[in-house]
Amino acid sequence: MLKRWLCVGLTVLAVGLTGGLRAHADSDFDQALATAPQGISLNKTNSIIALGTAPMSHAAIEDTTNANTPGTQAVVVNTAPYQFGTAWSTDENSIDLTHNQTIGFWFYFGNQGVHAGDGMAFVMQNDPRGLAATPDYTDRPIGETLGVWAVDTNPDQAYVSEFAKTAIQNSWALEFDTHYNGLSGKSALGTANAFDLGEPAVHIASNYPGSGDTYDKRTVSGGLLGKDHYYYSMHHNGVIADNDQPNFLSNGQWHHMTLKWDATAKTMTYTFNDRNAKTGVAQSGTSQTVPIDLDKIDPAHTGRARWGFTGTTGQDYENNLIILDNTPGLVDGTAEASLQDLTHNHPVTKDSQIVSGDKVELNYQLHYNGGRQSWSNINSRLNLPRGITYDAAEIDYAKGPTQSLKLSDIQDSKLAMTLDQSLDRDNDTATVKLWGTADKVDETLYNRTQPNTFSSNTLVTNADMPAFAINPSVDLDLNVTSANPVTLHTKEDGTVTEGDHVFVTIEPDHGPVAVPNFGDQTDPVRLVGQLFAGNSVLFEELD
Repeated sequence: MLKRWLCVGLTVLAVGLTGGLRAHADSDFDQALATAPQGISLNKTNSIIALGTAPMSHAAIEDTTNANTPGTQAVVVNTAPYQFGTAWSTDENSIDLTHNQTIGFWFYFGNQGVHAGDGMAFVMQNDPRGLAATPDYTDRPIGETLGVWAVDTNPDQAYVSEFAKTAIQNSWALEFDTHYNGLSGKSALGTANAFDLGEPAVHIASNYPGSGDTYDKRTVSGGLLGKDHYYYSMHHNGVIADNDQPNFLSNGQWHHMTLKWDATAKTMTYTFNDRNAKTGVAQSGTSQTVPIDLDKIDPAHTGRARWGFTGTTGQDYENNLIILDNTPGLVDGTAEASLQDLTHNHPVTKDSQIVSGDKVELNYQLHYNGGRQSWSNINSRLNLPRGITYDAAEIDYAKGPTQSLKLSDIQDSKLAMTLDQSLDRDNDTATVKLWGTADKVDETLYNRTQPNTFSSNTLVTNADMPAFAINPSVDLDLNVTSANPVTLHTKEDGTVTEGDHVFVTIEPDHGPVAVPNFGDQTDPVRLVGQLFAGNSVLFEELD
């Protein structure tokens, strides 16, 4: 049977970690735990992070309550007014600045909108105080600092270099600022409320908390006989803001952030909202890339830095929570999902189509790229495409025996599994494979992009199966009304626009021949699949 591709121009319808401690409980806090995305477990032996030991830190570890994201724990940084919290990587899990690194996490900033305060920060630091690093507070935390910036409560501080010493030292911070601090003049003196002058009210930005270059001294003159006083604003690098949604952080949603450290270029790229909070599907997000001066965060040239999270509240407050899903250096792993149409021998890419009866193969491939540990205890719950009857399923490893999967475990188009083998440098890939047949459908069945999560105690990674459609198999007669030929070579496209009349020939391997009697308009040609203007569909000669 002769088969070729024809593009038809017509439309056919168709450590030291403790959990469970809350300084303040409310419905928003409960909602954050109940909707928590998949993350890693924190309260375990050889934990990746430890709660900060600074005297005022209120941070804690909390088990989340979302049944769809088992084993996930959150760092609870703040939940009430005038709080300060920190959590830092342990010595063994500091970031190696001599190699490329990726860090991924989810942030939750409550639902207070314009009344939120004050935000959180991701920080890399080599402060001599280590786990006890903190701004130099006196009697209570200062919201404007976000737990990392300098403390502007002394109106007599005339030297910016001394002012910067009240921040966490030898550090770089990426702030998520939910509260505008924009006072000026006399009203700003001693109030720690001017860092955001000239900036969007809610923003993401970065700089060096312990560097005098980060701050601008502003003077309130005392006149000829009086004494001058001072307050400070701050330079913001790599700003991300949203003019359409000015309160885009404290909106009752989880937000994903990915940071990528380029050790050669010495740059940090941070991408905000690169995964959909409700579906988990990857999206483009908003990115900024900033240079990092290692002399400012690693003056001893150790090649390493402690990383972690800080946060504060003032009179205004919010629930601040963090869920980690990718930690630097521990396990570097990735996952990919793909679909192959075996009947027509082509990949099914985003927004493409298959036809009822087509044989298909689904692949979910995991890659171990390196790290200090093997990638072990990997669990997944695949979201399988609808409209496919599955015939077989297995997991193939780079080394070792194939792992069989039970089709009876597929429930509501979901397949839960645990990989029998760990992945490491010797056994560096695992591929989950499913084979099946596209069901008979009476009208087009659309499958949205399906997120699939592979989680372990050290890494959570995602593989999104692209969106595609399953079309019914339909018969359509094409009658030729003109002798003007359109010759299509093997798998070559041709377009028929409205009003055109065409004569079609097919070129097999041994040379071009006309479809028998096609020119006489007596024999029909079957077009397999639902047709849309401008789309390629497979046709075949009727027996």
